[in-house]
Amino acid sequence: MKKIVGIIAGLALVAGVAFADDPSVIPSVVSFSGKASIEYDIDLNDPAKMGIVNAEETEFKITFVPKDFKKSTEGDGLWGELVIKTGDQAHEKGIGSNYVIPAVSVDTAKIHFTDDDFYVVMNIKAPGLEVGGGKYSIATWSDNDKWANPKASVTLTNKAGFTLNFGLKDLVDFNLQYADNGVVVPDAKKIAFVFDASLKAVENLTLNAGVGYGTEKEKFVAAVKAEYKLGITDTLFIKPAVGFSLNEAEAKSLGVAVLFGWGKENQEPNFAKFKAANKVDDKDEWDNVVNKTADGVSVAANLALGDETTVELLISAYDSTLLDGLKLGAQMYVPNAAKFADKWIADAAVAWGSGDLLGDWKLSANFGLEVISAKVADKSETKTGFLWGCGIENGAIIDNTNLYIKYAGQAAKDIGSTKGHIGKDDNVTIKIGAQIHF
Repeated sequence: MKKIVGIIAGLALVAGVAFADDPSVIPSVVSFSGKASIEYDIDLNDPAKMGIVNAEETEFKITFVPKDFKKSTEGDGLWGELVIKTGDQAHEKGIGSNYVIPAVSVDTAKIHFTDDDFYVVMNIKAPGLEVGGGKYSIATWSDNDKWANPKASVTLTNKAGFTLNFGLKDLVDFNLQYADNGVVVPDAKKIAFVFDASLKAVENLTLNAGVGYGTEKEKFVAAVKAEYKLGITDTLFIKPAVGFSLNEAEAKSLGVAVLFGWGKENQEPNFAKFKAANKVDDKDEWDNVVNKTADGVSVAANLALGDETTVELLISAYDSTLLDGLKLGAQMYVPNAAKFADKWIADAAVAWGSGDLLGDWKLSANFGLEVISAKVADKSETKTGFLWGCGIENGAIIDNTNLYIKYAGQAAKDIGSTKGHIGKDDNVTIKIGAQIHF
């Protein structure tokens, strides 16, 4: 407790000196929660095992300062914008003394000049010197840099500079990034720039093109990207996207994607995952159908253009509109469509939850399938894995308590993830339990 009081006193002293007009640093409890459960687990694998499992978890979170710690007042015409933000909040799982104080950093540092529809904004933080990029909106797996417009960057060691953003509101937008390698003797001076332009005059159209050059590598880079959302009806739409980049190694990349959609984008169905017999990146499971989904069907491809063009391909589909509580997903991933027979991976997933359909009783069920085909010694081998599960719970019989029965299993010893996970069989696991929570 003495540590906490000392930390708060120190923060208050700093705030009083550096930001005299700011609110005092007064800690507040964001979350003070916990849960405890008792289960009787039945594992019907060989050898069969069964027994009681106790579990408990607590969470105690304190916020010392708000997320937006300091913001300059918005001006009119010519004005400076500074936003200082805090990082992760002080946080301790359980009640103890290992508190982490949030770091404070400059989030935004810009000088604005506006005159009706014309604007000039100078960002005085070091520029990224990058063109292109931007994730595709596709039926599954859209929150991943793998499925995004290709990008390129200019190399500059110890870069320092600015970005000048200017244009006409709702018409065109330009960005000029300029940097050098800091304070050095003239003979060692290196510079770099990136310039890009975006058309904003057409509704639902994203069109951007950019070029860059640096004297460190003496190489040009370039990128162009376009995306358009064409509405067909109130719910149906088509969203095509295309991007191209040329990097400093003179490698050319082309990316294309098209989504035929009929509902929401950026959903998170959280389909059940396959359990692994090993850990990769500290994870002992891997995705079936990947999160960040959109109601629709899509095709996305990344092409590495050259003497031997490779085509990375993803075909996917997702729906949450067919039946209330039902989520359906499927995808096929091909590392190189030009050599389709060498390897491909197909996944399908189903999840259903009853919601309020049955009152206080909540039913759930899920199913997953993964098929991997790969060429081994000039012969294609196809391996399959399955997962399944269901459950029932009720939180109304006993106040603050969920009563539940969960059943799950998988047959996945023949498959694994692209990152190196090894699957395993888990024939049947039954969990009968009660969880008290608040």
